[in-house]
Amino acid sequence: MDYTLMVRHSGGNLARNYDTQYNVSAPYVNVALEASEKLNIDASIRFDMGKVDGTFTGGTESAVDINNDGVISAPEQNVFSVNNAAPTTVDYDYDYVSYSLGLNYKLQDRQAVFARYSRGAAAKADRILFSGLDYQNSDRINALDFLNQAEIGYKQGFDNGAIYVTGFYSKTTEQAGFEATNPDLIIDNDYQSFGVEVEGSYRINDLSVRGAVTYTNATLESGDNEGNAPRRQPDFIYNLIPSYNFGADKQNSLGLSFIGQTKAYAQDTNELIMPGFVIVNGFVNVGITKDLNANLSANNLFDTLGITESEEGSIVEGQTNFLRARALPGRSISLGLQYNF
Repeated sequence: MDYTLMVRHSGGNLARNYDTQYNVSAPYVNVALEASEKLNIDASIRFDMGKVDGTFTGGTESAVDINNDGVISAPEQNVFSVNNAAPTTVDYDYDYVSYSLGLNYKLQDRQAVFARYSRGAAAKADRILFSGLDYQNSDRINALDFLNQAEIGYKQGFDNGAIYVTGFYSKTTEQAGFEATNPDLIIDNDYQSFGVEVEGSYRINDLSVRGAVTYTNATLESGDNEGNAPRRQPDFIYNLIPSYNFGADKQNSLGLSFIGQTKAYAQDTNELIMPGFVIVNGFVNVGITKDLNANLSANNLFDTLGITESEEGSIVEGQTNFLRARALPGRSISLGLQYNF
């Protein structure tokens, strides 16, 4: 038998081989129309056609004399390898239609309302391999996830700023895709969400402030966890970015950015909570000479721990628990010089 030796790693899919080709064609048409002095309309339609073929191969465990010393040591008793002699054939195609229709109506100078309705999809590619599906049957492959979304909003401009308010509703159908870092987890959920997003900016002399906040109320509409909140989805995400220009010719600047979110559930079971966090970044730009500038920037100034995802969904009392989680990078500081010539 033909084997390729791979290093075993509990957190990834290293004992696997992918050899698949994805050919996609997507013709589209977009039309923009100024229906009147106050009303603008735009519409688009797109037809995606995908063809997928190739093979993939999973891993197997066996005893292998790695160092060829004639003895199977303890680590060599359980070696992960890829069995290239037993590949799974992939041969399927898919197609779908996406479209979008948007309206913008001017109420008066610097004031307007807008609305949009869209439908689209995404093909999961390698996310559905190793899921036990019929990879040679285009009607049963479940390669597509669909999204329908509607939004309506208001925008207002001022002498020194602007504000935008958008309400949205979306419905997502996600079909049988495996979790990249947890191949034993197959995701097959429908989601529904609604919410509102507020964005704004304002300037007072040399001081400017930009910010945004989004509220999302999302629920699972199918599966064993129907009615729960989707994993990793906070109720609020937000950012605030103040900056200040100074110096004789205003070529110097400094600023901060606050980026954060409220708590979220690690998994759809809604048992383990990832705490909310705020990450603070900062920068200073100084003109040393006419052509020479210095920049000092810092990311995550306070070295805040921000957890964005976790594979485990609960902690079991009375036993040792291990959680695999992804954290945002810790504090980093950089200094740069720029010379124009």
